[in-house]
Parts: sequence; structure tokens; C-alpha cells
Amino acid sequence: MGKRKEAERFGVSFEPDLLAQFDREIALAGYECRSEALRDLARQWLSQRQLKRGTGPAVGAVAFIFNHERREVSRRLTHLGHKFHAAVVTTVHIHLDEHNCLEVLILRGKAEEIQRIADRMRALKGVQQGGLVLLGLSKNKEVEA
Repeated sequence: MGKRKEAERFGVSFEPDLLAQFDREIALAGYECRSEALRDLARQWLSQRQLKRGTGPAVGAVAFIFNHERREVSRRLTHLGHKFHAAVVTTVHIHLDEHNCLEVLILRGKAEEIQRIADRMRALKGVQQGGLVLLGLSKNKEVEA
């Protein structure tokens, strides 16, 4: 493993009410110190900025509910999964009831590509609803292999 870089210290000013609210929330979230909470906030902000540009590396989970009896929807979803196979890490398929299924795809690639794949799948006729959670892969936090 590489040598860990030393942290740089800097001062931050908060209004007393804002700091009290921040301290309460980070305690509820289980943070041991303000520094780690602020580092996480900075990572999240940087990741969101990267995602808005759409060009950085990302991972995403797209989940959608569909009626498997609806004409051709299962076949079209499978076809799209194969079309974008390079971005699909894995899929999970769950039978919700006699007619409806939940499918979750874990995707990895450029943020804009993941968004495009999710949009295509959610737009298929027969898909009742869907959502995407998109996370940028920040270069600022090591990702364990």
C-alpha cells in the first residue's frame, strides 16, 4: 500500500445555532468527530459536481417495477441489458406478486452513460416506475479492492 498523506488543518466558522444543529446530527449519524463529517460532506459535494458534468466514473443502481405479463416487456428489458452488458455489473430479479416484478441493475461506467441506460429502461412500455441512485467514484477517497 502507498504511504498515507497527512491531513491539512484549517479553520471553519459556523454560526452557533448552525454548529449546534450540525453537532446533533453528526452525533445521531454516529460520527466521532466533526472532521470526518466535514470530509464526507466535501466528498459528496465533489462527487455531485462531477456527476452534474456527467463525465466522471460512477456506479449506479437502477430499480424498476414492471408487469411481466405486459406484452414484450421482459424481452425488451433483457435485450437492453445485453445491449449495455459492458456497464452491467449484476442484476437482481424479484417476484413481487403474481404479475409484478422488481428488477435492480448495478451499473458501472461514466455517469452520463448510466443515466442514459436508466432512462431507456424506465421509458419502456410496461415499466410502471423506476428510480436511479447514482454515485460518483471520487478520487479523494480510496476504494478498497
